[in-house]
Amino acid sequence: MNLIAFLSYVVILAFTPGPNNLMALEESKRLGFKRSFPFMEGLLAGFLVLAIITLVFTDRLMTYIPSFEPYMKIVGSFYIFYLIWGLFRKSSEKESTNQSNRQLFISGLILNLSNVKVMLYFLTGYIAFILPAYENIWIALLLGLFLCFAGTCSNLLWASFGSLFKNFFNHYERAVTIAMAALLFYSVIEIWS
Repeated sequence: MNLIAFLSYVVILAFTPGPNNLMALEESKRLGFKRSFPFMEGLLAGFLVLAIITLVFTDRLMTYIPSFEPYMKIVGSFYIFYLIWGLFRKSSEKESTNQSNRQLFISGLILNLSNVKVMLYFLTGYIAFILPAYENIWIALLLGLFLCFAGTCSNLLWASFGSLFKNFFNHYERAVTIAMAALLFYSVIEIWS
């Protein structure tokens, strides 16, 4: 396996803006870094589920992805539109930050499980890099966990930005909300391109 190409792939896909990273930033801005952890845990759980499903069913997924992908794009797009609507609703209603840890966890889990970028992140990682180089399932699983680790590090980095720049974001709340909504909308466009 070309390690430089693999690491470049992981860094580019994990750390560029996408629905997970943008919502990690938003939840941390809204709740603070520590209180957004249940959301991050939901994202991590989604990473782990997708990593294992993708590894176990890679051959079948390659067969069925073309027919399954449009439905996941629709689900993912609608969920991102729901998140955009939620951004504007929160800023207009000054929504309470008293969401339960369970609600935050489920929100992160659903976001990750409906995120086509994450699905393709694992599928491409396994098919293009990991499985051609390693036949041992345990090594493939370990590298899949590395993909999860990179995604989680990215989410935590974006969440730390949300927490660090909370005052700035709150001072320019309307502009930040519009920018976040535009980036999420761009994510939908990228899903369909």
